[in-house]
Amino acid sequence: MKKSRGLRIKRRRAARLALCALAALVLGVGYETMAADEEILVLQVRGLIDGSGGPALEDAEIVIVGKRVHAVGKRGTVAIPRGASTLNFREKFAMPGLVDAHAHYREWQGELYLSHGVTTAFDIGDNPLPWSFAQQEGIDKGKILGPRLLRAARLNRPAGEDTGAGGARGRTEVYVRGAEQARAETKKALATGVDIVKALEDLTTEELGAIVAEAHAAKKPVITHSLNGTEAALAGVEIDSIEHSHSVALATVTGAEAKKKLHEGRTRARDRMTSQEVHSFMEERGYAPVIRQLIAKKVCFTPTLATAWRAFSVNKKKFQDDELRLLASPGLAYVPPYFRVNTQDHFRGIAAIDGNLQQIIEAGYRKLQDFLRRFAKAGGRLQTGSDPNSILPGLAVQRELQLFVEAGLTPREAITTATKNPAECVGRAADFGTIAPGRFADIVILDANPLLDISAIERIHTVFKEGVARKPEYDPDYRNPIPRTEPDRPAPEIEKLVPDSVVPGATPLVLSVRGKNFLSTAQVKFNGRPVSAEVQFRAAKFPQNFRRATEIKITISPELLRQPGTYSVVVEHPGIGGSTSNTAHLIAKFR
Repeated sequence: MKKSRGLRIKRRRAARLALCALAALVLGVGYETMAADEEILVLQVRGLIDGSGGPALEDAEIVIVGKRVHAVGKRGTVAIPRGASTLNFREKFAMPGLVDAHAHYREWQGELYLSHGVTTAFDIGDNPLPWSFAQQEGIDKGKILGPRLLRAARLNRPAGEDTGAGGARGRTEVYVRGAEQARAETKKALATGVDIVKALEDLTTEELGAIVAEAHAAKKPVITHSLNGTEAALAGVEIDSIEHSHSVALATVTGAEAKKKLHEGRTRARDRMTSQEVHSFMEERGYAPVIRQLIAKKVCFTPTLATAWRAFSVNKKKFQDDELRLLASPGLAYVPPYFRVNTQDHFRGIAAIDGNLQQIIEAGYRKLQDFLRRFAKAGGRLQTGSDPNSILPGLAVQRELQLFVEAGLTPREAITTATKNPAECVGRAADFGTIAPGRFADIVILDANPLLDISAIERIHTVFKEGVARKPEYDPDYRNPIPRTEPDRPAPEIEKLVPDSVVPGATPLVLSVRGKNFLSTAQVKFNGRPVSAEVQFRAAKFPQNFRRATEIKITISPELLRQPGTYSVVVEHPGIGGSTSNTAHLIAKFR
């Protein structure tokens, strides 16, 4: 009997342990692991969309301990520790903080990201790594307001005037020639502690393969927007993510005649084919094999829809009105003039393009939408990526979700493109991307249900990042304590003045300032005084982001040029992230 009773006790104890283990799985980590000084919050919500792609949980509770989610469940079923503060959001909806998988982070963007619900951004743009590291560390320590940043090294092959030593991009990219050098430079980049390796436009398949091999040996993901990126992935190079849609579009083209036309259009010296036009060549018969292979090889796809395609959306008028209204808000006075004007020019430029070209691009967009829908329905992992050129950071991720739904994804499928998918793609699903025990408490509280209407993603009530709540507000005095060490856009350079010497007269002087990198918002100062300036742009068939001119015509009044002497001329790009050119001189001679 004693032996029998002992067995029963052991069995009961085992059963209790099993129930405890099950409770830990359901509710999260045991409360005994909490630090004494960690704040405990309980969020009560009407609906919880956890980002996993599963159904929403109604009448839910989320327990946050410190920076991370501790437990999730139906209200009344979750153990609430003593001392917890409860926040009543019972008429609202919770979803994970959004992820921007293709950011070009700048010093003025942190508040914008958080106010649009984006709590993580992959900083894969052209930032100097020391500055990017300082931003990441400052944000992690709570000293800088902004999203969690994952930093990327950038490798490329020199091509064009901006690349290579001395080029505008040459200061933030590492250049390689051949697989051996690609391997060596990737090792150096990984030694700095980057989170991601980005392989850019002009690398060969062999160079891509060498980069991937080194990065994966260090358990770091590789993303690429190389024109042959999709081709390389299909050939067996284990790329983790394809950025932008054009290389995927090219991979679907199988016909010899179509390939010939594409090559001619993309390589001609004048009137070169735009990236948007390329999509009109997509062939439906090529969709299935490309989709099948990308999914089999677990390649993520970040098409960056919003920056390139939203002006072709059925909702383009609403998008334009909302964006221009947002840019006009006093709280966003810090947005640099060059960025503000570029957004305005984008919509105006699209509306003004040739009717025939408009039809070609719209046909290409419909093909891309069809491909994206099929890719998602087949199980492919799409990701949101803002590539914020003509669109505000943060807002771009919301637009991406809306455009994915327009393409045929359900709202639930679209939400995973900004939550679970990017987190899994870079191997960080244990930290962010879903609302689950152990994940960072990155949570967006919405006033309406995005599963019923994806535009509800814009109706943000509160954003939690690592358990800290903030309202979606803008401060016109928002400043980053560590300014970027390079200008946002290439600095203007003056090469000469025409004429370079004059005799002062009684009429205004028109002077040509010639050089490069003159943005549309460029201002000119003559001997320290602002003068009338007109940036000279050539006509373009399609709006270009951050157009750079080579000439500015300025008008100098007689009052500014009365006496013989030497007068200074400088070009400025005003605002945060701006820059000033070298100084040129105009000689004023005696009569």
